[in-house]
Parts: sequence; structure tokens; C-alpha cells
Amino acid sequence: MDRINVLDVIKSDWQALSVQYTYGRNAYALFSKNSIDEFSFRAKIQQEYDDVTIRKVDIFDEEFRKENFYYNDRTLGQLLLNSLKTPRNKALKYNNLTGKLLYTDPEWILRDKDSGKPFMLYALEIHLSPGMYLTLNVKTFREKKSDYGVWRREYIFDPMTKHLRRRLKNDDDSQQIFVEASFKDKRNTVDYLDISSIQRFKKCKLGILQTLLTEIKSELGEYISFEPEYKENTYSFELPPKQQGSWNNKGLVSLIKRPICIIDEVNSELSTLMADQIKSQLLTYYNINVIGTTWDERAYHIRLINDEEYYSERNIPDPHRIVPNNMIVQHMIVTNELETRKKAESPEITKVIQELLIKEDVITKQVRIFDWSSLAFDTTWKFVNRTKIRDSENSDKKSHILNALVAKPHNTVI
Repeated sequence: MDRINVLDVIKSDWQALSVQYTYGRNAYALFSKNSIDEFSFRAKIQQEYDDVTIRKVDIFDEEFRKENFYYNDRTLGQLLLNSLKTPRNKALKYNNLTGKLLYTDPEWILRDKDSGKPFMLYALEIHLSPGMYLTLNVKTFREKKSDYGVWRREYIFDPMTKHLRRRLKNDDDSQQIFVEASFKDKRNTVDYLDISSIQRFKKCKLGILQTLLTEIKSELGEYISFEPEYKENTYSFELPPKQQGSWNNKGLVSLIKRPICIIDEVNSELSTLMADQIKSQLLTYYNINVIGTTWDERAYHIRLINDEEYYSERNIPDPHRIVPNNMIVQHMIVTNELETRKKAESPEITKVIQELLIKEDVITKQVRIFDWSSLAFDTTWKFVNRTKIRDSENSDKKSHILNALVAKPHNTVI
């Protein structure tokens, strides 16, 4: 194994209440007051991790929080949530997986009928999204059989606590290892609402949310609270038949004016398999041939890379942030095979094509994926997105710039 992540060591060896990633190579660890000697902690960590800088921060410093904890102290809020402990005598368990908080249930663990060993489990990741909204998203873990040469975070059931946690370098190699990935294209879900019985309600998302909010109020009520919010302007609508064609395969293909190249920067057995699947999907469902594996200014590019943490832990440039000028690129993370259904296209490929078309519109400064003239608006609209840029004096700190696109009346050019 590679050198283990320093946050895993802080969590396991120093009994941090929680840890939380932020941006770049920055992270926070939360300890009980006076639970560790600051000097000994810093000396011991830097003895093994000489490239790590440690400092104590004052969370009551408003200027520091504004600069480092994002809008409404979201990072601090997630750090507090990650400190939730497993309730005693309850089936549901919290697992702090180095910066991520998962909510699990024994029913969500699938076991082999003969050996009784688990081969797959799923959980709800408890996450504070931008805007300070509490979200619960399903995550799946399966037993590691073959890694196909691709890097993945590894997890084990702790022999002492029986909780899922990150695998450490001193863990017994004979232990069963899990990775975050789907199992044979199985897509796990947790019902949003189930009122067939009290027991089933407690295991649906709203029931788990109720339990979670109770635990937050009990354990963290002095520091953080959540309020329900009703969105009056939320509505749904159905696209008119004339516009629906833009969203099916035929409509998407009609907008594709360039060839497609697949750039594989992982070069593993799994990435090769994934590239072959993409080629097959494009040809079968979109009648598109992949023309090459190198950069071409005339083409769209699907780029296969590892996830951000892979590059961060090795202190190497993340290709996700490095895109050749004027190239139309959509990245795909190589973590698992494509999600597919029998005799149907992969939703991932449909999404990739949509993203490529949108990025082409941004580069060419025109919108072809929607007929703006059909709106007959008579005012000028500005569409603004925020782009992160690195501070020239501090490579780990990022600022933001605003990019504005202007839509003029009765004109699709922006």
C-alpha cells in the first residue's frame, strides 16, 4: 500500500472526534478540549509526515471562518456532523470514513448464503451541500475482488468496533477489503417515504432524517441546529412534444458536429474496459465512431482519469484542472464499469454527450441546445458562473472569478 493518509492516522491513533477535507491538501481535525498535548501531537505527526504543517485554529475568529469555512460555516458544520457517534443499543450506525459520515443499517449488508460473509453493503452519506442543506445520498461498497489496476480507497470492518473504516497500512492483510463501487451493475436505493409500518418508516430516508435530527439536537444542539424549509416556488412541468426531441438520442445526435476521441490517462485494465464500453455505447445507440485516442482541436474528448484524492495524496497535478486551450473535454472517473441496463444505453454516456455539447456552446459562444428564439424575449439576459482560480502567493488557496455570458433578444449567440 502507499503511505497512508495522515487523516486516517489522526482519526485512529489520536482519537480525533472527526476530520474533514476542504480544498487542495487542506483539512481539519476536531478534538475534545484538552484531550491531546499540542506539542507532542505536532512532533509525532511531522516525524512521519514531514510535508505536513499543523496549526491550531480559533473557530471563534469570524474573519478566519469567513475565509476558510465557506458560506455559513459549511465546513465547520460538516466537521461537527462527522463527530456523531453510534447511538448505543440502536441498530443504525454512524461511520466516519475520513471526512465522510455514513449512516448504515444491518439490512443494507448483503451476505453470502454459504459463508455468511458480507460481499456488498450500502449506506446514506450525510452531507451539507452548498446553501447549508442537509442531504442523504446512497453510497455502495463491495468486496474487493480485483482492482483491474485502478486505485481505490480501501475499507475494512474494524475488528474492535465492527464499524466500516478506512484501511490502514498496519491492518492485517488477511482482512476482507471493501471498495466504493457498485456490484454487478446493481443500483441500490433507499425509499424516500415508507409508511407501511413504523419499522419501515424508520428505515426510509424521512425516518432516518428524523432520527438524525434528534441525534444532532441531543449531541450537537449547542453548536448547530436545522430548520425545515418549504419551497413555495417548486414546481414541475412537461416539455412540449416539439422540445422533447432535443433530449432523446436522435435529438442529441443531430447536434453533434464533431468526431469523438477517448483519452485514457489511467491506462489500467479497468480503464481499457471502460473505454471499450464507451465505444460500444456510442456506436450502438448514437451511431458514432470513436476516431482516436489523442488530442484533436476538431474533436470532442472523453478523458478517463482517477478521482481528485488519488492525485492529492500523491502530490501530483490533477488533470481534471488541466485542460488544453480550446479543447472540448468531459472527464469520467475510472472507479467502476459503466452503469447499463439490458438493451439500453448507459445514462452516463447520455450525460457525457450533453455535457460535451454544452461545453462546445460555451467555447463557441452560442447556444444550440435550446431554441432561444421560441421564447421571444425582448430583454438582454446575463448567465454567470463562478470559476475557482489559485492564489499566486498561496497555491493551496483559491479565489473566484465570474464569467458572464450575454443572451440578446431573438438571438442564439451569446
